[in-house]
Amino acid sequence: MIVDPAVLSVTFPNKRRLHYWAKDSMFKNPYAASFLNDCGVVPVDRTTKNNSLLYASTFQVLRLGEAVAVFPEGTSHTLPRLGTFKDGTSFAALEYAKINHDEGLNKPAPILPVGIVYPEKSKYRSVVIVK
Repeated sequence: MIVDPAVLSVTFPNKRRLHYWAKDSMFKNPYAASFLNDCGVVPVDRTTKNNSLLYASTFQVLRLGEAVAVFPEGTSHTLPRLGTFKDGTSFAALEYAKINHDEGLNKPAPILPVGIVYPEKSKYRSVVIVK
């Protein structure tokens, strides 16, 4: 789970800082929470599905001109195909566009799809393809 964000962070264009969405249960341990907060990780409440804090944190990152990386399937997996996408990413994008419109702002949030593939995932230090 940690390899994909690390790979994406070091290959992302223009050396922009990436913030990630992560399930809030990862923040239960105080040491993990401190580390994740320092890394700019935004917690996702997957239980109550109350996205107000998630969206507020996400929009704050976008207003700073930084980027948010989201794995739309909601998890890492080893399947050779795409899984079912969660709808939080599209709702966040629509809500951000609405706020921009209501406030008369022109701050786009471009969406850049990225694929990460490990041709030999079971092999230590195998090749990774980021497209």
